[in-house]
Amino acid sequence: MAKLSFHAYTVVDYKQGGKRRSKWLKIGAAFSHKDGEGFDIVLAALPVNGRVALRKPKSKEALAATHDDEDEVEGAMAWLDGVRVDF
Repeated sequence: MAKLSFHAYTVVDYKQGGKRRSKWLKIGAAFSHKDGEGFDIVLAALPVNGRVALRKPKSKEALAATHDDEDEVEGAMAWLDGVRVDF
């Protein structure tokens, strides 16, 4: 199976209490091709704003230290070549 290279997010900007905040919603992943020349991007949802941000996977400890103004939601899932992929 292809190697997970990036998580795909849609980023929604909003204001709360006069402060600018961002909600990062995980919607998919990018898997590198065997030859290293490209990626397959698998999305479980499409962003309404048309923005997809690709980020390298982080360790669970690093996720716990994510900035206050960027909330990350875990638990996206999609199918890749008939195989369920959780990311």
